[in-house]
Amino acid sequence: MSLIDTQTAITHAATGVIPFGQTFLPKTFRMASPAFHYEMDALLMSPLRYVAFEIFRESAKTTLCRTFSLMRTVFGLSNTVLFVSASEAYAANSVGWIRRHIEMNANLRNAFGAEPGNKWSEGHLEVMLPNGSASRGNWRMVSIVAAGMTGQLRGLNLDDYRPDLIVCDDPQTEESVGTPLQREKTNALIFGSLYNTLIAHTENPHAKMVLAQTPMEHGDAIDQVKQDPLWTTKSYSVFDSRGESRWPELKPTENLKREKEAAIRMGRYSIWMREKEVTLVKSEHRTFDQKNIRTFTDPPALRSDCVISIDPASSNSRKAAESVVLTAMRSGPDIYVLEYSAEKGEMPDATANNFFQQAVKWKPRRVRVETNAYQKVLAWYLKKEMTSRRLFYTINEVTTREDKSDKIIQALAGLVANGHLYLRPSMTKLMDQLVGFEPGSEGVLVDVLDALAMAVDELDSPFDSGEEITAEFTRMAEEDDRLYGRAPALHGAP
Repeated sequence: MSLIDTQTAITHAATGVIPFGQTFLPKTFRMASPAFHYEMDALLMSPLRYVAFEIFRESAKTTLCRTFSLMRTVFGLSNTVLFVSASEAYAANSVGWIRRHIEMNANLRNAFGAEPGNKWSEGHLEVMLPNGSASRGNWRMVSIVAAGMTGQLRGLNLDDYRPDLIVCDDPQTEESVGTPLQREKTNALIFGSLYNTLIAHTENPHAKMVLAQTPMEHGDAIDQVKQDPLWTTKSYSVFDSRGESRWPELKPTENLKREKEAAIRMGRYSIWMREKEVTLVKSEHRTFDQKNIRTFTDPPALRSDCVISIDPASSNSRKAAESVVLTAMRSGPDIYVLEYSAEKGEMPDATANNFFQQAVKWKPRRVRVETNAYQKVLAWYLKKEMTSRRLFYTINEVTTREDKSDKIIQALAGLVANGHLYLRPSMTKLMDQLVGFEPGSEGVLVDVLDALAMAVDELDSPFDSGEEITAEFTRMAEEDDRLYGRAPALHGAP
């Protein structure tokens, strides 16, 4: 770089963590930064003293924190930087990363004149900057130290300076949060010893403590700071609010959906939700235990009943309910969710199209529509369309003012608890609503769950005796052969 180019680069790099990385760390920042990285950048560069990120694995949180620390180091904005992780070795990786850039990044060294000092190990650096204050004549020294959660954290003071930047990168593990006592001890270290090690605001108003953590357990460090008014916390799932990938260049949405389906199929849903969607799924905190929810690829050939339930909604606002058409069948004591559609802002014709598509495919015996408010219009519209399409199904119009949470619990609690509910692995929205269901929660969408409860309620009780089930199977199978084999245009006619 020429002198002019160098000054221009420094000026641009000073505007943020990402511009600094793109300018001086092009190999590290070789991929376009997603929008949420710019949000994190703004918080890191802000005057906020306590900043936390609850964030998914493979989010590049460690890279951003390291780059921010390197930036503050070479610009002389810090005197002492402390990296803290669950183990000192992990924290030393971040210190070593900075060390290698000071040693080998020619553009960085030429621009800022940073040189190694007397301390130059993987876990402790002294970075010398020219034209600084009086620590060593015309040189200014910045100390960078690594520490583990079980090491000495209290009262760290190097060259008369307490840390003015503390970066806690995954300071907890599954083991350190395994019991309430372990969580209490670990949190005491973070919010006691470490918290009080940060230099006083009066001495350095730009001092900052950063916590970056994928959630581990209820009551862990990131859970604590989310409720602390002194901390500014941002949560980032791998999916954004629209269900799209938050970083599509790295992980396209379709790839993520396939990974989630595979996690459900392999019984690792709770791990996926924690690691990728920063949501803790624990059976003791939930109405429905995900371990009891079964998955299937092909439904059983023999069914004793099949119904469609419709839970319509016409608003397309972000908080509005979804219009759901759901098909479920009973096979013995088991309920299989065969298919559903869930969309916002659907008008009656779109809902009707979804209904007939599923009805022709699955041949339900009954259709349940709750005739509250808008549902009355839908029931009338479906009957009109049946006449037009010459496809007739029995519609059961039900008016209910039962609380939605009560209805869901009554219909599904026993079914799930006894392992009799089967979903396809691709039904991630329904799985999310089942596992995340909390009775009485405001603003939480449970529309697919409500439609499932309607379908289960419409189906015969799945807990009849074995003899009754066998007799019912035989009768239903004979009826299927007669009805669908001879009059396919009259699916579901009584």
